Amino acid sequence: MAYNDDHDVDGETWLYPCPFCGGKAEYIEIKNLINYSTDYYVRCTRCQLETFAAYSSKGLARKYWNRRVKI
Repeated sequence: MAYNDDHDVDGETWLYPCPFCGGKAEYIEIKNLINYSTDYYVRCTRCQLETFAAYSSKGLARKYWNRRVKI
């Protein structure tokens, strides 16, 4: 399922480390076979944790990966 909410595209591409193991995160690019677009999600290179869904831009994938709970 891809979310098409592109309001967070600001040119940044940095990703926070994994919130569970501290590993490096990377963008994963996939082809959407329904509408032939390119979607993105983020995955930890150490523990393989990934975002809940694929998103229509790297900006959106980054937005959901970089979210952290404020204590």
